[in-house]
Amino acid sequence: MYNSLFTSRLLVLCSLLLGVAGSGVGAVASSSQPVGYYQLDLEVGYQTVGVSVVNPALFGSWIDSSTAMTVTASDTSVDIGALMDGTRAHYLEVVEGPEGSEDPLVGQRFEVDVPATIAAATANGVVVLEMDADATTWVNDPPTTPTTAPDLSGYRFELRAHVTLGQIFDPTLLHGSNNFSEADQIQVFNGSGFTIYYVLGDNSSFAQWTKQSGGDFSSNDRLPIAPGQGLVYKRSPLSSGKITLRVKGVARTTPFVQTMGAGFNFLSEPFPTSNSADGRDAYPGAFQDQDRVQVYNGVGFTTYTLFSDGIDTHLWLDSQFGTQNATKIFDYRRAVFVDLDRPSTDYRIDPPYAP
Repeated sequence: MYNSLFTSRLLVLCSLLLGVAGSGVGAVASSSQPVGYYQLDLEVGYQTVGVSVVNPALFGSWIDSSTAMTVTASDTSVDIGALMDGTRAHYLEVVEGPEGSEDPLVGQRFEVDVPATIAAATANGVVVLEMDADATTWVNDPPTTPTTAPDLSGYRFELRAHVTLGQIFDPTLLHGSNNFSEADQIQVFNGSGFTIYYVLGDNSSFAQWTKQSGGDFSSNDRLPIAPGQGLVYKRSPLSSGKITLRVKGVARTTPFVQTMGAGFNFLSEPFPTSNSADGRDAYPGAFQDQDRVQVYNGVGFTTYTLFSDGIDTHLWLDSQFGTQNATKIFDYRRAVFVDLDRPSTDYRIDPPYAP
């Protein structure tokens, strides 16, 4: 179904260099944030891409109180809206709870209603949440409309700006054209196909990411790339050839909730290390018997299928029925298709390392 979308070799990423920088986040005396970079070698043709680092936290605090749509930081002397860029999307991530890292709310992410938070224009420590945003991971059980936030009192959060398309893929360094079919492209999976963004311009005086459909030619340089979102990059055959980009950011060191729907999901690894299905606790966390992971191999897909008795035996097998439980099919440098029989809203992945 998806093979025609990919016609060239996979992206090759070079070394991830982790260091330590900073001494805390906002009002929180927290551990240092490990920062580093990796290189993206973008070959001519198609490759899958994963962005496994995040932006530094703008603010962090314990939560004093919360409502269905807001949280109030313990430090109410901060105008949180003043810390944000009104032209960018932001999210609040729960990073610690009363029960430690095993708390089910740790790893949940909530999109921030940036205009509403900025509009408060007062030092009150309040963040307004956008509960119905696609990138908000929390889902009420049973589902309610509109979705409301759980009680987050006593939890610690960090506020970050989303990584953006132009931040990772600087359009001035890429091959642009007034014809989208001749330009470098990013393809974003929308559940049934791909939405295409291309580099519009000649790069000498003008270049921006533009949505192929829509007709307004507005800039999409600040299109957010949500944590765990998979992407396809197409390097134009009219370009100068392979180009190397540097991705810099903060390495995640806390649990990560990865919500998935029934059917195909296009996902990337949330940590800057590669991982196996067993390392992800993929069974029984979110996967059922016959669920699949599909990895692009340059000409098509290598498929790994879960065979489970529903009790304690589970095997991830390739097409030759070789056991692949420990194979690191979740590469922080790229993305995979995950095909589920039923949706999963509470699947959590623990970090493979500690700060």
